[in-house]
Amino acid sequence: MYKPFVRTLLLMLVCDISGMAQATVLPQQLDKLSPRVEQFWHSVEKRELIKASNFVLPEKRDAFVAAQGNSFLEYAIVGLQFGATKDQLRVQVRLKSLAAGQSAPTDTIVGDMWIWTRGNWYLDFSASHDALPGSGSLPVGNNADLIKKAEEQFHLGMETLDVGVILKDEPNSFKVPLTYSGADSIRIEPVTQFGGVNFDRASTASITSASKSFNISVDTEAMDGPIDMAVGIEVYSGSISFRKSFRIRGSVFSPIHIQQVPAILEGASGNDLSLIIQNNTDGPISVRNIDSNANFVVKEFPGPIPGGAQGTVKLKQLPESHKLPDRISVILEKPVYGKDTFDYHLKIGVTP
Repeated sequence: MYKPFVRTLLLMLVCDISGMAQATVLPQQLDKLSPRVEQFWHSVEKRELIKASNFVLPEKRDAFVAAQGNSFLEYAIVGLQFGATKDQLRVQVRLKSLAAGQSAPTDTIVGDMWIWTRGNWYLDFSASHDALPGSGSLPVGNNADLIKKAEEQFHLGMETLDVGVILKDEPNSFKVPLTYSGADSIRIEPVTQFGGVNFDRASTASITSASKSFNISVDTEAMDGPIDMAVGIEVYSGSISFRKSFRIRGSVFSPIHIQQVPAILEGASGNDLSLIIQNNTDGPISVRNIDSNANFVVKEFPGPIPGGAQGTVKLKQLPESHKLPDRISVILEKPVYGKDTFDYHLKIGVTP
């Protein structure tokens, strides 16, 4: 039977957001998601699988139709789980079905992964928990025992991951140790989109008893100095999931720090710009060049900048440059920590 979904979705969003960290990134275009989820399940309920497949990723429609699946009595949208980005989320659906030989209906929870792509929301059939009912999902009443068993089989190898000193804006990768003793593979997803923490999908999509770790990286663009953050993960095992968490501690080090004067650039052309360069290393550095994509000319270079000291590069925007670049690169005479080019994102005001 057809059920209005928008108000239910909004209510679930309000309830879900209230218990989430502020770092949560809400999925985009939820106004487009709600009718598509409703239309998909309405078509499945009527066994119109070809029609329902219009809401499945195009490359997975044939597999969806071929899967068939058993019929059910009714469905209800009961929950949402936000994914790692604003382009994905999981929709939980409660199905009521009556299997052969049963005297009473059984409730089953399935979880569909929906992906934002091609300008709309589509069901990712292979990433879904029994996108068609009757293909192995379990009665709701059994979930508590299943979760307890799954939690006993999975353990993180530490409470805190010490990443040491990370060079700012440089690639990095860290292993999060784990042990898992289950017979079936599981997968890991971040609970929310944590600022600066990226999960390596290749290492989290299918974890088996042979797996020893999964990989993460730290995006240091907005970081500087000590870091201490909590990271939550959702562990998916069959039709159930549970949460674990760990902390990341360490520090982000930038060999040089760049500050612009004025703090905000205004106007379309003719700007004067100074870059104050802080040398955070122990030894001297020298600036060889400034790459502004031919938008600025250097008026003055500083001499050698001693360790712990500052120097200033003075620039003038060229008259023929009518658009400020969003990035300028400072190029050193000799590399420090294996790097001689440091990018700086200009802070630009809105030109009326």
